[in-house]
Amino acid sequence: MEEFWYGIIGALIAQGAGIPQILRMLKTRKARDVSLTTFIMLLVGDFITLTYFARNPDPVGLTMTIFGVITVTVLVVITITLRKNSDG
Repeated sequence: MEEFWYGIIGALIAQGAGIPQILRMLKTRKARDVSLTTFIMLLVGDFITLTYFARNPDPVGLTMTIFGVITVTVLVVITITLRKNSDG
């Protein structure tokens, strides 16, 4: 059972790596130097992985992937919004 919690904590830290970027973009209101392509690729990969874990239940994998989808979706939306607002 201890391995389960190590997996959950590790997954949350790994998938939460985008949170500092989210906070920075919200603070500076800039997303010009952020690679949108990178985050879109991560999002596609997370959705594919989510499909896998939905069919092959694994609590650690499912937690990691759901958190990753949420984090990367927020990153993509903020990046697009900030870029759109700065262009106009």
